[in-house]
This record gives sequence, C-alpha cells and structure tokens, in this order.
Amino acid sequence: MEIFGSFDRAAPFYLESLAMFEELGDELAAADLRFRVAANLTNRGDVAEGARAMADALAEFRRLDHRIGEAQAVGYQGYIASRGSDLATAADRFETSLAIAREVDWPWWALHMLSNLAEVNRRLRRLDDADRDAREALGIADELGDRMSMVFSAAEVAWVAALRGDVTTAGRIWGAIEAEEEVAPIGQWPAQRAEYEAAVRGTGGPQFERGREQGRLLSLVESVDEDQIEP
Repeated sequence: MEIFGSFDRAAPFYLESLAMFEELGDELAAADLRFRVAANLTNRGDVAEGARAMADALAEFRRLDHRIGEAQAVGYQGYIASRGSDLATAADRFETSLAIAREVDWPWWALHMLSNLAEVNRRLRRLDDADRDAREALGIADELGDRMSMVFSAAEVAWVAALRGDVTTAGRIWGAIEAEEEVAPIGQWPAQRAEYEAAVRGTGGPQFERGREQGRLLSLVESVDEDQIEP
C-alpha cells in the first residue's frame, strides 16, 4: 500500500505488526517496525511526530549496531528536513545515509538517497551535482529494474536540463517518460507528475517538441544520453 501512496491504509498494519514483534521479543524486527511507523507518520503529513519517532528509531538502530536500519533512519531525517525546507541539513543527512548504503552494499537504498540528493541539489541550484546524482540514480534503477525510480530520476535530469535552458534534452527525456507511461502504471509518479511537467514542459517551443518526438522512440536510459541528440 505504501509504495502506491496509500499511507493512511498502511498505518494500522504497521502498528499491528509492531505489536506482534514486541510480543515475540524480537528487538531487531520491532526496531524496523518502529522506523516504518515513523516513516508512515511523516508520509501522512505528521512531520513533527514523525521526526520524534524517527530520532527514537535511529537511537534504537545504533544501540543494536544495525547499519542498514541506521541508513534508513538517517535518510528519512533528510527527507523530513527537506520537507521543512532545511535543505543544507537534508543534503547532509542524505549524503551520510548514502555513504552507509554504499558501505553495506545496498544499492536500492543508495538509489533513493541519490534521488533525494538530486532533488535537494536542484532546489539549491547546484545543477551539476543534481544532474550527476540523478543520472547515477537512473543507472542503478535500470540495473534493479525499478521503473518508478527510473521515471523520477529521468524527470530530475529533465528538470535540470530545463533550468539550464537545454530545451532539446528536456523535451527528449519528457517524450521518453510519456512513452513509458503508456506501458503500465508507475506507482507514485501520477501524484507528482504535474509538478515535473510544469517545470519541464514550461520550456516549450519547437525545439522542445522536436526533442519530445525523438524521446518517444527511446528508452529512459537512452533519453538522457547526449549522443542521442540528432543534428
């Protein structure tokens, strides 16, 4: 439910699972569920309570010396900071979480931290960093077969291109995203699509439309490749 954005529906199941693991005396599983409860609170908009619960979850993971859990909790602290527009703190937390994910060889979490870093760096107008992070995230998502993350990562590259005035690249990537949308539903993408579309398609014009037509014939990975630009 959570991955499709049904945060309210997911909430009671996390609480029930937590109670079961506490009854069983499984500390690690219970710590993981406390993290998930904290994340769910944040996703449902209760950021203040989510932040308090996340700090507790992080302390528990560190007590148990559970590095994977620590990476998750630190990363979510970055997400909470970004929602409060504390972008410097968000970037620091995402970078710390990314380093742990790489240390424990967890590419799926590294992917999501790179995606978050791309967004934060784009908001900070660190466009070179945002482009680099989004492209790396796209590469990992492609290796993992994570369509939703591929679309979000490609959309970040397109947004950066639009901010740089590179309308052909922005259009080409957007065309590839539109083609991907026709294949099958893409998780949480529809809920955020309009924001990306306004930023990327706002460039408009014949160059954008020409790139868009090219992009509809390319994969997401191919669409971010500068070599795909036709003369």
